[in-house]
Amino acid sequence: MMAWMIPHFRIERLDEVDSTNSYARALAEAGAPDGTVVVAERQTAGRGRLGREWHSSGDFGLWFSLLLRPEFEPQFAGMLGIAAGVAVVQSMRSLVGARAVLKWPNDVLIDGRKVCGILSEGRTVGQKLEWAVIGVGINVTAPEGGFPSELEDVATSLAQHCAADIGAPAPDKEALLDSVLSQFGARYAMLSSGNVRAVRDEAEELMRSFLNRRVTIRGQSGTMEVRTLDLSEDGALLVELDGGEVAKITAADVSIGTRACARGELDA
Repeated sequence: MMAWMIPHFRIERLDEVDSTNSYARALAEAGAPDGTVVVAERQTAGRGRLGREWHSSGDFGLWFSLLLRPEFEPQFAGMLGIAAGVAVVQSMRSLVGARAVLKWPNDVLIDGRKVCGILSEGRTVGQKLEWAVIGVGINVTAPEGGFPSELEDVATSLAQHCAADIGAPAPDKEALLDSVLSQFGARYAMLSSGNVRAVRDEAEELMRSFLNRRVTIRGQSGTMEVRTLDLSEDGALLVELDGGEVAKITAADVSIGTRACARGELDA
């Protein structure tokens, strides 16, 4: 694959799997090519970040993982998950006009509720990013009987907002998958050709409601309140501490008010 070309995606479909990310990781170790996509109707052990469970045991959502073999430096690996989030937001907006926004580092929200989560994993050997797996879980409709009680206040589905906003059902899952892959492929080509800033700038614009506001960070060094600033080119979040110092978040709990919205660590 030439670095500036959009990859040709090879899709493998499964009725059921423990986790599309786990399956894609095994394919990566077995030598599967860049652009391999694993799509499952159901996941019996779907995973979110930090080992959290992802509720995906039914066919109400679009559950898939992309296997990538990037040619750029490992320092920009974090932008792959960001690019996937951009692809999901733009697909939802273009297909049904949903008011979707991006929340650092791995969530897509509609009206403040989570409609999509993204899990990025990878393997680096020396100075080379050998492979990356980007898992995407989109709640297309609500599960039968509704979301579990612990998720009722934080989760939503695309169909709920399509019905409320435009009086129409959510897009067909195949149409949504095609759109997300196309949108992601274009951003992946940008990253591969060195145009990282264009992807970062687009993500920052879609993340506008999350930026320039006070949030609470809970990390290894304790808890502190900061003001979010913008994204760095490697996909980390830049924040301003109370003393005016700028810090870089790569992994910490971040919350607005009392609602947790991201995980990571603080690098000052």
